[in-house]
Amino acid sequence: DIWITNPAFAVYSDKKIAELMYYPTFNRNKFIYLKNNLENAENILINTCDLACEPYNKLCENDKTGLINLLKNNFSIIFYEKEKDCESYIFFKYI
Repeated sequence: DIWITNPAFAVYSDKKIAELMYYPTFNRNKFIYLKNNLENAENILINTCDLACEPYNKLCENDKTGLINLLKNNFSIIFYEKEKDCESYIFFKYI
């Protein structure tokens, strides 16, 4: 399955997207859901700025960092780029 943080990542692909990682919002519940379903992901395209945190959500930034660290520990990074405060990754599942 392919997980993405931005629908634009799928525009020029015929691959089925299984998970829109920020929808309906990125919060603690979404973090736990993604963490518990990580074995279903094969490729993950993520831009950290797409995972916007609601201003009142004090745990969100920690959850976002936790998610990225979890992905780094369980997948290979095949692309990384940083622009200002936004980090873009493409993760690929270990075989």
